[in-house]
Amino acid sequence: MERVVHENLRRIKYDATHGPPALTQFSSHLRQVVWPRNFKLEKLKKCDGKENPENWITLYEIAVRLAAGDEHVMANYFPVVLDQAGHQWLLGLPEDSCDSWQELR
Repeated sequence: MERVVHENLRRIKYDATHGPPALTQFSSHLRQVVWPRNFKLEKLKKCDGKENPENWITLYEIAVRLAAGDEHVMANYFPVVLDQAGHQWLLGLPEDSCDSWQELR
């Protein structure tokens, strides 16, 4: 257990220094994500607004959980699965306006 905690802390520090730039719309707390090893979502189509948003979010949450992700992973991976309109919405949010997946969803 101690080894896992140490590895998670090392990955957080590495991502903060060497990882991709984080969205400023996310709080520093939310940007502290521990990515599961080999994280990958299978066969999840992008959120294009044509489906019922609640249904799509439920499927997204299930897919992330199946890939061993938590709510920080859900939030930080979310921009990857948005279409262009979704990106515009997200980038239009005020800085530090999202502190949790629940606030973002």
